[in-house]
Amino acid sequence: MKNIILISFIGSLIGGCMFPSMDLIEAQQENLWKNYSAGETGCLPEDIRVVKKEIYGPTSTWVASCHGVDYVCNSRSGENGTAVSCKKSVK
Repeated sequence: MKNIILISFIGSLIGGCMFPSMDLIEAQQENLWKNYSAGETGCLPEDIRVVKKEIYGPTSTWVASCHGVDYVCNSRSGENGTAVSCKKSVK
């Protein structure tokens, strides 16, 4: 019985370490969007706030806000890498 509990405990520790939390995944995705947006908007990543995020398979759409200006951004990943574009938002 002790072996089963020990194996279960070790398995839960390993499983918890092997799979990143959703918060970590979302933070990594947001940092990626900030970096993508920086290249398209001319703002530094640390000056960008990402809002209204949507992911549809290989395509992502988000709004990058920088110094009071909103940009609608889109990325599409494929065999040849990731294409990114941002345009000033029409309000």
